[in-house]
Amino acid sequence: MANRRRPTRGRTNWLSLAFGALAIVLAAAAIYLALRDKNAAQPPTPPPPAPGQNKFIHVDQALQHQGLKVAFLQEGIPAGALTVPGQGLTVDGVPLYVFVYADATTAKEDAAALDPATLVPAESSSGTPFPSGPVHVASHSNIIVAVVGGPDDVVKKVDQAIQGLA
Repeated sequence: MANRRRPTRGRTNWLSLAFGALAIVLAAAAIYLALRDKNAAQPPTPPPPAPGQNKFIHVDQALQHQGLKVAFLQEGIPAGALTVPGQGLTVDGVPLYVFVYADATTAKEDAAALDPATLVPAESSSGTPFPSGPVHVASHSNIIVAVVGGPDDVVKKVDQAIQGLA
């Protein structure tokens, strides 16, 4: 019978200790990276716009800065009463439509000629009814917003948010 050597207990213990130490080092590295990434995971804020060059994100931030809870709606208002389409939102549960223009001059012209009663159609192109109620329009710079219904405090905060845009 061949003489088989059995590993000595000393060599086995050192190998177990080495793998155990490696596991501890890797676990510590994983915890460090997870905590570091958690602190750095905040999205970058967009740069402030030049006057008359507001984007949808700037309107969203202005509304949130007023303490309003903002959520997106599936349906928007197609171009019609205004020359650009409107993106649908809710602010504190109140429907609001945001119209972003390429320049402030066109937005001002559209706002001057606008009849708020004709801005929100009865239903979308897919047949979904739009919210009904009195429409309050606020405009500033290259942005026009239309609030459909809603309490006076929400309308006032929306006005303040829009007037605060660049």
